[in-house]
Amino acid sequence: MAFKLSKKNIISIIAGVVSFFIAYFGAQYFISSSKTSKIERQLKQASDDLNTRLPMQTDAFSRLDSTISIEHHTFRYYHTLLDIEKAAVNMDTVNKYVKPELLRNARTSPDLQGFRDYGITLEYTYYDKNGEYVTTITATKEDYNNF
Repeated sequence: MAFKLSKKNIISIIAGVVSFFIAYFGAQYFISSSKTSKIERQLKQASDDLNTRLPMQTDAFSRLDSTISIEHHTFRYYHTLLDIEKAAVNMDTVNKYVKPELLRNARTSPDLQGFRDYGITLEYTYYDKNGEYVTTITATKEDYNNF
């Protein structure tokens, strides 16, 4: 049964994702040096540590499956939208509600300050219940500075 995203469901997804990231990154401060190689190693270690606890359902509608540290200061989160098929995802709704909320959180969350301090790009990649790619939402250092 395909599940349609409503504004209430999207808000629930956002709240779940935001709560998860605040809890995880609030407990860990892994960026302590301005050396690129050290930051890359620390991002990889954070990804490896988090992946040992995944997959993890973050709210009623989504699951965080894995993370990866990518070159050039990028940290990517892979999510699955549970019980939702790609065809049911309204990208206008995602762009209107989900993307601005993720960007706002990336810009303002005290728990993500380390990412902002070092210009880490955050990527949130979503797949539907069948594993089909839906979208990627990116927060760059330019997004942090254009608040």
